[in-house]
Amino acid sequence: MKDATIVYADIAKNVFEVLFAKRRGRGESRQTMNRRQFEGLAERLPSGSSIYIEACGSMHYWGRVFQRKGHKVYAIAPQHVRPYRQGQKSDCNDAVAIREASKREGQRFVAIKTTGEQDVQLLLRVRERLVQQRTQVVNQARGFLLEYGVVIPVGIHHVRRLSSLLEAHRDKATHALVEVIELIQRELLDLEERIKSCDRKIGVVARLNPVAKKVQQVCGVGPITAASIVAKGYKKNEFKNGREFSAALGLVPSHTGSGGKVKIGHITKCGDRTIRSLLVQGAHCALQHCKKKQDSTSLWARSLMERKGRKLAAV
Repeated sequence: MKDATIVYADIAKNVFEVLFAKRRGRGESRQTMNRRQFEGLAERLPSGSSIYIEACGSMHYWGRVFQRKGHKVYAIAPQHVRPYRQGQKSDCNDAVAIREASKREGQRFVAIKTTGEQDVQLLLRVRERLVQQRTQVVNQARGFLLEYGVVIPVGIHHVRRLSSLLEAHRDKATHALVEVIELIQRELLDLEERIKSCDRKIGVVARLNPVAKKVQQVCGVGPITAASIVAKGYKKNEFKNGREFSAALGLVPSHTGSGGKVKIGHITKCGDRTIRSLLVQGAHCALQHCKKKQDSTSLWARSLMERKGRKLAAV
């Protein structure tokens, strides 16, 4: 192990399959470790060793553990490891697949997030779950009332005043329905308060983080979109230009070519789905406001909408 400079590790919760590649091609060794042994490995390895892992749960934690000891950590996305696995799925075969995938020319790696970036991601994920729960509560209330002949108009603000709505349809509401709707309304108000709490914390990040502040200068980008980009952990100079960033998010056309003929298709939809959807929503808002502006960008956006339609223009 003292001669090992390259490590290929299949990480898990308690069992870690580690493959060591020695200097000057003098063979390989393999070892199964528990959590304590794997954490101690960071101190025993020579400084500057290369650690290759598969991007999965806890990979950011282990990446930081090895980086603090002066090692280089490379995380490979699972879809790039899977084609190199031979035989049945096992920890040993996965470690070998990571080794083979790491040797692929032009291989891209997943960035290891800092604790600050993960803190932002926690807020965004909790907010996303709360919004989904709020949608479920609203839909359930609409469905319950519809079965009693009460139709709620479009808009969540109508659902917030369910009690007054039931007062207007007192002849249709039963005692059990009133109790259930009051319970749903209290749950809805509680969810909205928790969402606002997350929004306030995300707003603080958007105001203080230098990357978030810079991104918000772009038309259509707000605090949530900016915080999502910060949480992704993109490194400085990772993309040469905006088109590379668009390609990483799947906002460029797909194409298939054969016999010298290239056919352009829909966008690839690769990369982070959340950031892509937020940017497209922001583009829709920007297109909405450009109708009253006369600057060159707004004029170009309006002409694009006339030629391509609003949805394609937003993308």
